[in-house]
Amino acid sequence: MALYTLTKQKFVLLSLILVAAVLLWLLYLQSKTRQQVLADYEVVLRSELVLREGLLDDELGDSFRHAEFLFRTPPINGFIRALQNEDYDEQELSTLAQWDQRLKTIFVAYLESNSSIVQIRYIGLANNGRELVRVDRRPEGITVVEADGLQEKGHRDYFLAGTRLAPEQIYLSPITLNREQGKVEEPAWPTYRVVKPVYAPGQKLFGMVVVNFDARPLLEKLTSETELGQRSVAFLLNDRGDYLTHPVKDEAFRWEYGPTDTWFTDTSIGNQVMLTHMTPVYHRTMATRYQMLSQEVAFDQSSPPVVYRIVAGVQKSVIDAEVFRRQLLSAAVDIALGTVIYLLLFLYLRLSEKNRQEINLRAQLHALFHGTNNAILSTDVNGNVLSWNPAALVLFDTQEDVIRDANAKTLLQFDEDSGFNRADFLRVMAGLEHATLETRLVRKNAESVDVSLSLSPVIDGENHRSGVAMIFHDISAAKKLQHNLETLNERLQEQNAEMEKFIYSVSHDLKAPLVTIGSFTEKILNTCGDTLDEKNRHRLNRIIVNTQNMAEILNELLQLSRIVREEIQVAPCRLKTCVDTACEALHQQILESNASITTNDSEREFVCNGKLLANCLQNLISNAIQYCDPNRDLRISVGLKFHEHVARVWVKDNGIGIERQYHEQIFKIFERLDVGEGNGVGLAIVKSIVEKHGGWIELDSEPGMGSTFTLCFPQDRGKDETAKNIDS
Repeated sequence: MALYTLTKQKFVLLSLILVAAVLLWLLYLQSKTRQQVLADYEVVLRSELVLREGLLDDELGDSFRHAEFLFRTPPINGFIRALQNEDYDEQELSTLAQWDQRLKTIFVAYLESNSSIVQIRYIGLANNGRELVRVDRRPEGITVVEADGLQEKGHRDYFLAGTRLAPEQIYLSPITLNREQGKVEEPAWPTYRVVKPVYAPGQKLFGMVVVNFDARPLLEKLTSETELGQRSVAFLLNDRGDYLTHPVKDEAFRWEYGPTDTWFTDTSIGNQVMLTHMTPVYHRTMATRYQMLSQEVAFDQSSPPVVYRIVAGVQKSVIDAEVFRRQLLSAAVDIALGTVIYLLLFLYLRLSEKNRQEINLRAQLHALFHGTNNAILSTDVNGNVLSWNPAALVLFDTQEDVIRDANAKTLLQFDEDSGFNRADFLRVMAGLEHATLETRLVRKNAESVDVSLSLSPVIDGENHRSGVAMIFHDISAAKKLQHNLETLNERLQEQNAEMEKFIYSVSHDLKAPLVTIGSFTEKILNTCGDTLDEKNRHRLNRIIVNTQNMAEILNELLQLSRIVREEIQVAPCRLKTCVDTACEALHQQILESNASITTNDSEREFVCNGKLLANCLQNLISNAIQYCDPNRDLRISVGLKFHEHVARVWVKDNGIGIERQYHEQIFKIFERLDVGEGNGVGLAIVKSIVEKHGGWIELDSEPGMGSTFTLCFPQDRGKDETAKNIDS
């Protein structure tokens, strides 16, 4: 079992290890989370770069194919043959005007079927690059430019580039804003040109086909929202780093109007640096930090090749937010997992503690079962003995091999005079409640044993009675002791009765001589007082005072004897009635002491003997007057309150007070303080009266602080209505 239990020390150690492991794992995840987020975003950005690169390749590749198609139309070479033969093509039997009209028709049809083409021209090398045929897409429609509107393009970059092309080569111009007469057309719009050279027989350059494309559809595709939406940015740059697309539209093509910042100056990144991996970049114009990737796109079909750079990025704050979200999520998952493991450890600890408690309980039960002097048997529902302890073998004077096969119904033999027979036992055995009884068993040797027998049903987990547990306690010695105590108690009661008779008789018999002594002493003083000297008169007066005190003591002893001897009768009474009775008896003392007596809550009823309570109050008020403080006016208050079904009558004074060491002594008969003139019986009477009611008396007093005597009278909850209003 020790291998499978968990102690508190091990639990604390494992909990600390668990916390440390969770913290270390969290630190590891925190460091890896940013790398993972950057890797995830790099995959997304790289896919967007590939997508944009594909769009650019497709669009520009289509542009090359358009130029190749137009280059291969018959009028292109028909123009050459007609011009070289006085405006007549003998091969196709067509005039130059016919080829001119045919080419215009082809150009118009091609513009109509390809919305991205805005202009197609056939430019000759002669006459400083004068246009031979030109068809434009204008807002009002497709227009064929007449002869007087044709222009010389010999000075334009794309024309000069076309003159350097070999027969099979093609030229792609950079994407720029469209210009007319050398000025940017307003409103501005981006364009690029594809130039295909046209050679005459003999490999002599004759001219070129120039197709102008509207770059806006292409740029819109490149800047269209993708998977990251507004969280990402994308730039298309030319080989100098100029912005062809920019999230801020006004920043695109600003270089066409004059010198301006480029991508490289905005980001402080050299133009030779390729962002092949996620790189932190601060963009000055955007005033934002990004994580960026770039992809260089080179079009080798063009002569010379045209290079563009596509840059895609996501805001650093977006990455930071995603890192925080993932870190928070991973922390929550790790903490939840750690909490689950901790709870499992805690449950395992509780299970281990329960197992240890069960082991300890079994050990304790085993010790009790085998160590107790009480005989213990357990049986099934049919009375067959299942288990026993050594004390049972002694009680039934049997052996283990005998009791093992015994049945409680035959094993237990009851003395018929015990008042509990076999039928009673069988009825208790069949019951479902605990039963305790006293009976007498008859052992094998016919010896009778008084036992206290406890029978308890054994209830299984399904609330079914599966057996009976029996505990036998040998009470033979207790029975004998009880008999002896009863005999002794009877003797004591007889002696107490005799003592009470003796006290009553002595007290009664002493009163007559005392009265005689007092009477004769008073007559002597009255008849011979003038002839006696002062000393003898004093002696006679002392005799009279002592006889009066002795008579008072005897009266109180008689009263105490009656209280002890007689049964008291209780009834509902009011405190005010009892206080008035006591004050009337002490009227003269109250006047002489100038005492002030107040009573509170005096109309509420409670159960006691009103006459005896008045006697108690008379003794307590008398004591308060006798032991008053001469330096202050005497104040006595009497009150009543209820607490936990007890009526508490208190008498409080502002007298000299009583030291705590005398609080118990003063209630004993003939015990009194050194001050005052008490006889030591009054408080004993008060205590006897309260105890006769089944109550008690409490004292709270300190020297110089006065005294409070509280008489506590228990109330019958069924009869006393005052129990409904218990004071706190």
